Amino acid sequence: MSYCNVCIEMGFHFDEIFGLKKRPRDGDDLACYMRNEDWQKDFYDNGKRKPHRGYPHHDSLASAIRSAALGCELCRLLITPTSRSTSNGYGAFIQAEDAVPLAERRLYVRGEVWTGNKYSCRLYVGKDTALDFSVFCFPVDEAILGGNTGSRPLYGRHMADAISIMPRQWMDKCMKTHSCKALRPEKLPGRVIDLGPSSSSTPRLLESKQRKGHWVVLSHCWGGVDTASTKKSNLMTRLAALPTGKLPKTFQDAIFISRELGFRYLWIDSLCIIQDSQEDWSKQSAQMGYIYKTAVVTLAVTMGEDSNSGILRPRDSCTYSLPLHVESEMTGLQGTLYFRRDDDFGSRGIIGPLSRRGWTLQEKLLSPRILHFAERMIYWECRATFETETDSSPRPMDGEISMYPCKYRPFSFINGNEDMFRWCAIINNYLSRNLTFSKDTLPAISGIAREFAAKTRYEYCAGLWKQDMLRGLLWTARGPARDGTARPHETYVAPSWSWASIRSCNEGRQIVVHHTFDGTMKTNRKHDAKVVSCDVAPLVPGDIYGQVISGTLVIEGYVRRASRDGSFSVGAMYDKPATQFHIDNHQPDLERSEYESYIADLRRRCIFLQIQAGFDGVFGLLLEGAGKWNAWESPYERRGRVEFPQGIESSYERGWERRIITIV
Repeated sequence: MSYCNVCIEMGFHFDEIFGLKKRPRDGDDLACYMRNEDWQKDFYDNGKRKPHRGYPHHDSLASAIRSAALGCELCRLLITPTSRSTSNGYGAFIQAEDAVPLAERRLYVRGEVWTGNKYSCRLYVGKDTALDFSVFCFPVDEAILGGNTGSRPLYGRHMADAISIMPRQWMDKCMKTHSCKALRPEKLPGRVIDLGPSSSSTPRLLESKQRKGHWVVLSHCWGGVDTASTKKSNLMTRLAALPTGKLPKTFQDAIFISRELGFRYLWIDSLCIIQDSQEDWSKQSAQMGYIYKTAVVTLAVTMGEDSNSGILRPRDSCTYSLPLHVESEMTGLQGTLYFRRDDDFGSRGIIGPLSRRGWTLQEKLLSPRILHFAERMIYWECRATFETETDSSPRPMDGEISMYPCKYRPFSFINGNEDMFRWCAIINNYLSRNLTFSKDTLPAISGIAREFAAKTRYEYCAGLWKQDMLRGLLWTARGPARDGTARPHETYVAPSWSWASIRSCNEGRQIVVHHTFDGTMKTNRKHDAKVVSCDVAPLVPGDIYGQVISGTLVIEGYVRRASRDGSFSVGAMYDKPATQFHIDNHQPDLERSEYESYIADLRRRCIFLQIQAGFDGVFGLLLEGAGKWNAWESPYERRGRVEFPQGIESSYERGWERRIITIV
């Protein structure tokens, strides 16, 4: 390791880094000392951190950058931007009111301690925090920090070095101590990759024909590259042998990892499904839920942009641990501390290209165990815990959307149907992701839908549930005012009353909204509509969870011509009391006056249908018929959602008639 003189000198100022001004009392470790009242008073003033505390590192940011360029690896670790930094490279810590130019600001390094005796250091540039990095040591040197630091080193400078160590330990512990899923042979998917009995065997495609076994699945981004997919023309050749050397790097790595973990069978969608056969695709995609739910483990290539990205890659210098010899005058102890940055785990989970792909949501939620291969390290996730290569303290899975009731954070704040609340949360996440083909909108969550149907015994209707239909109909195609991009698909995907009929917006603007929950209604239920029937025709007979070719909803409720209401506002432009419109087909290119004319014209052709009462009024739908507005026998299509707030009683109390209408 090559360090500059400033970094080497920093090692002899351990006491200054961690604010150790007096020897800790007998029995106190460093964590106890840093939590005591005297230390807090010294470093904080009325709850605010005092500026420039810690060890003065380089006298300017420019100096540290030059040192990194000359080869100091610790300086490089300290000043290299993170995945969460802004475009200037150092994030939001730069204050515009600071008169000192950024490059001239002094650097300070200060030690911190968190819950569980987890140590870190923070780099300050001027008055503000720049970057966080972990600090830990090996057991032989733990005395200097006072015990277990809650962290551990990475295994090697390449991810391949860790495959036979941490993943196997995680798998063994899960099998022996968790109730995630028993490891027993299951019926193999219709087609799998047979890796053979040894590492020297030639992989081939295998028609399983009811054979049982254990298999690994690959979750990855296809990207715009040739994924060496299986087609009718090469199927017979691949049943004899797969051209391993010609496969994309990601597939080759998946084969290596599966063998290292001790499993013979591997499932990769583009290889195991005949891509130019609609019949085979429909048959296999209907089994997607079973394939992921029953697999022994899923390999999630979190950071891979395409199939050539690979899974196993070298670690950069901001990931592997940098040692620094330190000495403490107060305690008389010395040892080696290791510095490392762990910053590719975000608040919503492992972030990367994979987390933005629509298909991979059900792959994540259905899989009993997942190995996430991120940019810098490997992460383990199962239904009981979440672990990283570097964290020696596993944490429970309590902050993610889940298919399963959360043991550690139950939905105690929900008064109604917990399953439907969970479904809504999952769909919200799903609609923030990307799909290459609109036709995949329903198939890409079919596995999740099957699981919910099995659990609730509800009847699935193109993304909604018949037993929860009224609330389900009140989804919103949302955008900030008129700037949203939510619009119907160019080709038929779902009936207009389903959220699946709207093109998914990858910026999270399209969401599903549950306005009310069972048992919380305080308003008059006389406004509620009644579902008479709901019929959906699937593309593949019998597969109600996949693509659909039509859907008809017959509903009884109070209706009225939409143009009768004189006071209204559009989208997020609230001016209560007024009828609120949320239009499904946004027109972001129109000026405000043009947009209001567009809405006025739409209202002349439409009717209101009251759906359900809520705390603040009545919620309903804006519907357009094929003929006249009052041609009740003709089918209607949804054009938006409408809200009648309390305070304009005439909006939902007078001038209505109860009718049975059909929505398609």
